[in-house]
Amino acid sequence: MPLHDTAHTFRAGHRLRVQIAGASWPRRSRNLHTTTVPELGTLAEAVVARHTVHHDAARSSRLEVGACGS
Repeated sequence: MPLHDTAHTFRAGHRLRVQIAGASWPRRSRNLHTTTVPELGTLAEAVVARHTVHHDAARSSRLEVGACGS
């Protein structure tokens, strides 16, 4: 899944954490994981999302983090 370019500076020794999520409430509209428009749906309609990160030879996943000189 291609993401938009962004730039952050990390000092030597800092760590990067990747979080996989189906929503970013309250930053973005809630995601009920249904076809209902989020603002019109109710919590009773919401379903649990299941995310899969593949990590075998046939279906590999990766995160590319580039580095540039200072």
